[in-house]
Amino acid sequence: MNVDTEWNSSLEKTILDISEKCKLYRTYFEQASKKQGLRYGILMYTIIVVSPISGILSTLSDSYSSMSIIITILSFFTGILSAIVKFSKFDQKASLYKSFSLKFGALENNITRQLTLRVEDRQTAGSYAEFIFKSYDVLYANMPSTTFNSGMVNIIPSISEEKNIILPVQKKDDEKVTPDTVQFSDPFMQYEMKRLNSHTMDK
Repeated sequence: MNVDTEWNSSLEKTILDISEKCKLYRTYFEQASKKQGLRYGILMYTIIVVSPISGILSTLSDSYSSMSIIITILSFFTGILSAIVKFSKFDQKASLYKSFSLKFGALENNITRQLTLRVEDRQTAGSYAEFIFKSYDVLYANMPSTTFNSGMVNIIPSISEEKNIILPVQKKDDEKVTPDTVQFSDPFMQYEMKRLNSHTMDK
């Protein structure tokens, strides 16, 4: 992006499109975080309720020998639930999704604040667009892609269809993307960078 690029309707539309994408991902991760938190809560409360019951029954097992079977079942059930909580990491996932929701929300709000200013009061168009493009693409490339499925676009159909949201590609767990190495993995951003650079050269 040329630093001498001036504000124009084409650039504003491009940045607004990024804002709409941020809105979609913010909403998705917010709902995903709530879903993981709900699962974690249900499992934990179930364990909290079942464990004392199992303990109470164990004290009565001497008087009622048939209770030993019930105690065994409850203990086995509690063990399974505890294993699910431990290895599924619902609480960690909820926290991770919440952080991405906040990050996309922050970028969305940044764009909104910038575009509500008068052109003469805004940051330099070229440097601001470069910042937005890289910030968005870093978030896009690093978000937990394994959580996405075909049902994602059904969360907000109107936005995803209108803005042609592209699901993230699977990446290696140890693969990190930084602003210095980002290559605009989103095809939308690749296209816009080429188009805007071409537009600047024509001037």
